[in-house]
Amino acid sequence: MSQEVLAERSNLSRTSIVNIERGRQGVSLATLYRLAAALNVPPTALLPPPDSTPEIAVRIGHASDEDREVLGEILRRAEEGTES
Repeated sequence: MSQEVLAERSNLSRTSIVNIERGRQGVSLATLYRLAAALNVPPTALLPPPDSTPEIAVRIGHASDEDREVLGEILRRAEEGTES
């Protein structure tokens, strides 16, 4: 899928898609869900592996309490092998 098509399907700019791919832009949970829907995959498929860089922990530290709860639920379901 091209960046243009993904941007259109997820209601993001192509620049945002490029920046996300290059790691220059963080992704909110809302954006994660939009990208997952556009790609027709579960949101957990877009999360980094648990043993990857600690950078995700820094981003989570700046997330709202609600976002942390949602992310926690996503991770719990992923560990259980279920999809939302």
